[in-house]
Amino acid sequence: LTAVRSTDAKLIRAPRPEFYDLAADSRERRDRFADPESRREVSRHARMLAQFGHPMRSLAAPGAGSTTGVDERTREALGALGYLGGAGPAAGEAPADPKDRIGIANALLDAHALMQAGRLEEALGRLLALERQSARDRSVLQSLGKVYLRLNRIRDAERVLLEFTAIRPKADVTLLLAQIAILEGRLDEGRRRLDEAERLEPRHGGVAIARGDLAHRTGRIDEAR
Repeated sequence: LTAVRSTDAKLIRAPRPEFYDLAADSRERRDRFADPESRREVSRHARMLAQFGHPMRSLAAPGAGSTTGVDERTREALGALGYLGGAGPAAGEAPADPKDRIGIANALLDAHALMQAGRLEEALGRLLALERQSARDRSVLQSLGKVYLRLNRIRDAERVLLEFTAIRPKADVTLLLAQIAILEGRLDEGRRRLDEAERLEPRHGGVAIARGDLAHRTGRIDEAR
């Protein structure tokens, strides 16, 4: 999400871009991005964005038959808005506009507050409702995995975390899958998952801790230390 502002206008670069005529609309109540009369000013502000390293790949209005593109760096930044830890969209999928995710982000915060208060079943209910509302949302899937683990519903936790990983892997989630495998005695799978987590994030401290647990379980006490 990037914006450029001149003395009398503002262009916001996002999956659903916006343009405001600040001289006539200082409170930014009317988006004029799709207004044909604004094309010249939109183009001028888009050139300004490009000068700062944030080019807009399309100036077509949303829904006008072409897609507003975003580069990978912006895709990752927008993905962080999905959840505080940043889960983001699947590879190849356009990210949701941050404005459209405010309700989901607030609902996730509510669910985590319930988890922290120990009201796990209520948190689970909120997250399941979110899953129905926002399918294939990695933020929701990761949170579901955590609450299932706290409820000792290991199989359900593993199922949603595998679904998360199939969309796009993340070291924290791969580590949780490794710990589940180790807990259930699937040690070779646990080793493989730990290797995957380390490839995703080489300096992840949790990987070393889990490797120590794995070494202890297999009788390699000196290595565990």
